[in-house]
Parts: sequence; C-alpha cells; structure tokens
Amino acid sequence: HVMLFAGISLLASAVAPSASAQQPTNPLREQLVGTWDLVSTSAVRQDGVRLDPFGPNPSGRYMLDATGRFSYMICESGRPKFASNNRREGTPEENKATVQAIIAFYGTYTVDESTRTVTWHVERCTFPNWEGSDRRTTVTLNGDDLSYTADPISSASGSFVPHVRWKRAK
Repeated sequence: HVMLFAGISLLASAVAPSASAQQPTNPLREQLVGTWDLVSTSAVRQDGVRLDPFGPNPSGRYMLDATGRFSYMICESGRPKFASNNRREGTPEENKATVQAIIAFYGTYTVDESTRTVTWHVERCTFPNWEGSDRRTTVTLNGDDLSYTADPISSASGSFVPHVRWKRAK
C-alpha cells in the first residue's frame, strides 16, 4: 500500500499545477506593506516644466504597516545646519530653508485595488494645510520597485504632479 500511495502522490504532483500557479497574486495592499527608501522624486508642472522639489540628491523613507497606518518623509540633501545648534532658535532664513527642504507626514491609508490607488488620510504634516486631508496616488509596483504619481498640487506658478520612486529597504 505504501508503494501504491507513493506512486499516486508522485503522479498527482506531476500533473497538478505548481503552488504559485494556483495561488492568486497577493493584493496590492499586502505587497505595499513594508519600508521603502527613496530613489527619486520630481514634479511636472502643467506647462511641462520638470522640477526637482527636493534638489538633486534627496533622501526619504516611506513606511506602510499591515493595519493601515503609514509615515512618510523626504528631505533635501545638504541642508545647512543651524548656527545656534538648537532647532527652536533658528534664524528666519534657517527656518525657511528647513521648512522648504522637507515634507513629513503620517496617518492612515486605504488601497483601491481596481484603480491601483493609495489614498493617504493625513493626520499630521510638516505642511499644516494637509492635516485632515486626503492625498491620492496612483501606484505602479514591480517587485521591490514602487513608484507613484500623485494628484496635482496647487502652486502660485501653476499646479504640478509629483512623481516619486521607491525601493524596498533591505
């Protein structure tokens, strides 16, 4: 009987599709969970002009957990240090340079699998106008490469569309 069972098991495994073929691809929401390091960020204005809002070599981290919470930060590289060595005692110029060189926010997120969009429900942000708002991104995910295009952001010089690319942190 053991020989017959082993033969049937061998035959069944030879004709059965592989486990990966039987399993559907994980939902986008599950694939996004983790820590992501910034690769690049740019923005395109309505007139086609491309901007580098955080300079040539920004750094950043984007973290999404399985319970629907996220945190996000991008910083311009080469930011000048404060002469006072105290963040609460910066000069107006130091404070302006710092505020314009960083975006950081956190909150909860939802995923629409059919449209491949992630909506951030912003709780707190270094730019207070975003607090309590929803920010929507359209996501492309290829293994450990994540990129998105965000909804346009208004500006005095015309709205612009952010394009951001991330790599899964190792």
